[in-house]
Amino acid sequence: SYQYAREVFGEKVSILKLGLVHPLPEKLIKDFAAKVDKLVVLEELDSIIEDHCRRLGLEITGKDVLPLEGEYSQSLI
Repeated sequence: SYQYAREVFGEKVSILKLGLVHPLPEKLIKDFAAKVDKLVVLEELDSIIEDHCRRLGLEITGKDVLPLEGEYSQSLI
């Protein structure tokens, strides 16, 4: 998903790429969220990171507009 997002948006958007997600770097995510107007989580399959971000009180766009199943592609993103 990261590479597709980078190819589609280039440098026009800020992207936080998470390598390790357990434990989830909550401070890093909150700091990033504070610097952007809209937070979109691109996460294939289950919405683990997205759900955790919502529990942190962050307003997220993700599985509400993206499919729960299947691989993402440039055209989908």
